[in-house]
Amino acid sequence: ELDTTSSDQLVSIGDIAGEKDYRDLNEAINKLARLSKRVKRLKDEITEMEDSKEYIENKEEKIGEVQEKIDEIMEHEDTAQIMTEGYEAISDAWAEAGAKDWKLRLFVKAGEDPSRSSPVGGKFTKKRKLPPEADTIMVDFYLSPVDAIQSYITSLVRKVEYERLFGRHKIPVGDKRKPGSRFWHNEDPEYVP
Repeated sequence: ELDTTSSDQLVSIGDIAGEKDYRDLNEAINKLARLSKRVKRLKDEITEMEDSKEYIENKEEKIGEVQEKIDEIMEHEDTAQIMTEGYEAISDAWAEAGAKDWKLRLFVKAGEDPSRSSPVGGKFTKKRKLPPEADTIMVDFYLSPVDAIQSYITSLVRKVEYERLFGRHKIPVGDKRKPGSRFWHNEDPEYVP
C-alpha cells in the first residue's frame, strides 16, 4: 500500500520512475522522479555526514536541518498528489515490463538464459526439490525431453569451456588451496573436469 508520508517509499518508487524505460512516459512519472531525486540527495547528504570520519562542527544540528528539509518536502501538499499520480502512472508500465520479462525467462531455455550463463553464478545442476503434486500443476511448463537435453548440453559445454579458460589449472601450484578451505576444488560436486 502506498504511504505518501514515507520518504523511503518515495525514494524507492522514484528509483523505478527514474529508470530509462519509464522516463518521459508520462509527466506524472517525471515529476515523481524529480521529487525522488531531491529527497534522495538530501538523504545521501545525511548519510555522508553520519559516516564522515572527520570532525564536522554542529554535526547533529546540520543533520537535523537536512532532515527538516526532507520533512518539509514530505508534508508539502503537492507531494502526496505527485506520489499518488506517479505511482498510478508507473504501476501499469512496471507490471507489464515485469510480466514480459517473466514470460521471456519462462520460455527461454535455462542454458541460454543470460541470468544463468555464468558457471559460477548459475548452477544448472542444482534444482529445487518440489513435492510430487507440483508435477500435475507444472506439467504444461516443463521442457520436452529433447529441449531438456539440449539445455543441459548447452549448459555443460559452457561450464566445461569456462573451466578450460579460467579453471584450476591456471592457478599457480602453491596457491591452489586457500588456507582454511574445506575441500580441494576437484572434490566439489559441481566441479566438471
